[in-house]
Amino acid sequence: MSQSMLTEIQMLNVALLHAIRTGVFSDRDLTRHRFQLTVEQAECIRQLTYADIEVASTGAAELSLFIPRANLVQLLTAPPGLVPMLASVRMGGRQNRMPRTLGRRQSDYACPSREVA
Repeated sequence: MSQSMLTEIQMLNVALLHAIRTGVFSDRDLTRHRFQLTVEQAECIRQLTYADIEVASTGAAELSLFIPRANLVQLLTAPPGLVPMLASVRMGGRQNRMPRTLGRRQSDYACPSREVA
């Protein structure tokens, strides 16, 4: 699919998924930290092909695959010197907690295979 056919949201989804995928290949732990990903999410994105990324991005239509942080307004309005500290703080809530993964193998985190209809 040509990029000219993608909407702004779809292009952002494609770009962010590619950035994460590239990062996971070069330094999985750092990328997980930067994007606050679980092991399962990082492994799933690592396994995606370019075609898979386009399908996921276009299939989401006009919705972002990435939800803004709960403290986004605070980060955008904070004095520049406080932003790194505020950004490093995990906000409360279940969605921001990393699950326990002790004893699980990397193969336990395979993406569900896509079935073509």
